[in-house]
Amino acid sequence: MVWCGWYEYGKFIGVDFTKKSYDLFINFNSEVHFIIPYKGVAFISEKPVEIKWRNSRLHNDTGMAVRYSDNYGLWCLSGVKVPDWLVTTPAEKIDPKLALKETNVDVQREIIRKVGAERMLKSCDAKTLDDWNDPNTGYNYKLMTMEIGDRIRRKYLYFEHASMKGVWYAKPVPPEVNNALQARAWILSIIERDDLKNIDVAKEAEIISALPETVT
Repeated sequence: MVWCGWYEYGKFIGVDFTKKSYDLFINFNSEVHFIIPYKGVAFISEKPVEIKWRNSRLHNDTGMAVRYSDNYGLWCLSGVKVPDWLVTTPAEKIDPKLALKETNVDVQREIIRKVGAERMLKSCDAKTLDDWNDPNTGYNYKLMTMEIGDRIRRKYLYFEHASMKGVWYAKPVPPEVNNALQARAWILSIIERDDLKNIDVAKEAEIISALPETVT
């Protein structure tokens, strides 16, 4: 850290620092992993005792991805901070329907990845209402109904991650959605929920022209 070097060099050339101030900053240099300044407050952290990576992302499917000496840490899968149960619970013991209840799409993605997309669809009694290929990108999207609990059935747009093959999303859409194109447009905020009631062939052509040409 810059100020630690400044103190160290000052000591080297004979500057008379107090022992308290000198030791404080030199200890920062050896013990503190990082400092984050925020509105007049500095958040400091010790160095972790263990960090696990996969493909340059924090990842550990058997334990904490970041662990500190007091056994505090972060549970991460593919760079996403997840609840510890998702890492510690065997895939076959995880209720696939938890994916549909999850509001964080990145955590949902990791739940689906772990339990398996086909198992999730089967468990949720999924039915395909519409199957559509985006003419701009060639990616496939399915409008599906899936079950949460005993009585609730909701519509989801089900699709594969554009840059990570084999990784799937199931994003909830309004009940007024009639096909996969409308669901995709609603998720991208190209149309509003009120627009779903009055979409004809001409409007769908307009929607397609507004879709992005690439998906990341």
